[in-house]
Amino acid sequence: MRHLRVLLPALFAILLFSTTKAPAAGDQASFASADNGVSLAWNGRELFRLTRVQALSFDRDVSVALAFFTFNKKNERAADLSFGPSPDGKSWPLLLDGKPAGTATFGVTAGGNLHGAIALDASVPADAVRLSFACAPDDRFWGFGEQYNFVDFHGRNLKIWTQEQGVGRAEIPPKFPPGMGSFTDTYFPMPYFMDPAAGKGFLLENPQASFFDLCKAEASQWTAEVWDTRTVSFAAFPGPAPKDIVTQLTAETGRLKTAPPDWAFSGVWLAAQGGTGAVHKRWREAMDAGIPVTAVWAQDWLGKRQFLPGIWGVKHRWAHDPELYPDLEKLIADMAAQGVRFLGYFNPYVLPEFEHWAPMAEKGWLAKTPAGEPYKFQIITFPGGLIDTTSPDAVEYFKGFARKAIAMGQKGWMCDYGEALPYDAVLANARGQDFHNLYPTDWHRINREALEEAYPDGDFILLTRSGFTYEHKVAQVVWAADQEQEWEDRDGMPTVVRAALTIGL
Repeated sequence: MRHLRVLLPALFAILLFSTTKAPAAGDQASFASADNGVSLAWNGRELFRLTRVQALSFDRDVSVALAFFTFNKKNERAADLSFGPSPDGKSWPLLLDGKPAGTATFGVTAGGNLHGAIALDASVPADAVRLSFACAPDDRFWGFGEQYNFVDFHGRNLKIWTQEQGVGRAEIPPKFPPGMGSFTDTYFPMPYFMDPAAGKGFLLENPQASFFDLCKAEASQWTAEVWDTRTVSFAAFPGPAPKDIVTQLTAETGRLKTAPPDWAFSGVWLAAQGGTGAVHKRWREAMDAGIPVTAVWAQDWLGKRQFLPGIWGVKHRWAHDPELYPDLEKLIADMAAQGVRFLGYFNPYVLPEFEHWAPMAEKGWLAKTPAGEPYKFQIITFPGGLIDTTSPDAVEYFKGFARKAIAMGQKGWMCDYGEALPYDAVLANARGQDFHNLYPTDWHRINREALEEAYPDGDFILLTRSGFTYEHKVAQVVWAADQEQEWEDRDGMPTVVRAALTIGL
């Protein structure tokens, strides 16, 4: 079973109360034709230069095993679009073989940052859009969400698609043993970077799968390729200080209303499991030893199951297991009387063997296949599916179980997983290829809503592991995930430091 190793009180909370520079009314954004492209400048300082727009067509193959996704394409055809003359310095016609093929539009966001949008006409064949920008030898690309092996991605490429990050990591993971990730696999990717020396940042706004080449294929160009869309939009941040860039970023992506409660930082969160007796014993031993425990986290309050011989894990269900945890409410009350909060666990999986599957499948509250059937796939060593978080009725059904946990006295929980929505899944109000990256944040949202309903003063903890661009609005504390318990650089303690640095950018 997993152990709570390192918590990242993400910069989301820190930034809530920072007083940093946002673009002022007197600042000036400008856009101009330059070298057959468009230059984006701030007060006369060029931030980025868009040099090329390409419409891509190809045959695709997206495969998945245990929430590890592989994207392949073949027979790629790339159509280079040229920029026509701009009539107003804000929009440029895109031309293909001299004929209208789309529009590139630039301006300033409500948050005061530069903005660009590329829209291809329906007549242009396109499975993806690729944008190319000028790259200099000293350009830096820090960020891309929670990254474990690199901080600066100059000279590298990576995909932005939330998925399992793996146990053990390699540049190219071997097929055996299964479950090993690559150096850029992550639960929490984000199509965003900053260049701290140049004082600028960039955010790709699309939620679909995207692929960045940071001056690797061509030293003079970096590219962002977005699948399954004909429209690509982005924001550019003028900084100039790194703290300013993060403030400008969160003006676009959102911020938390409240920081985690004081008790989240004033003592130890004690991980315990094994049933009422085992948790009580571990808690009392810690208290008797003088350890300042402020919370006890028991992920198996839902029950435990055997994954493999000798390997046990949490039951993927949403209801208390009274056999493993008899008198749990009394234990929670005893802890609360001594200033210790109880934290539980939920994940979005729904398994056919448990009580949630039948009613949810019948009412259409599960993610579906293209044929309209409940989408069932392999989860570790057993099959299951996912709650459809875009269905209001499904959300209300889950919240009923969350409210029962709160009624027992729980002050929050780990809100686990969220990375496995299939690429071709169909939801009540979204497609898998458009919503996959947004699913973790939506899963966290419905959990946060249940907690805010019970604790409007913010006296709760929502511990998450996955995320994407708009996670800032819901996440409080981010779990650094399944590292090896060693000092080895590829997947040991050093990766936790890099994860903290990159997620804080």
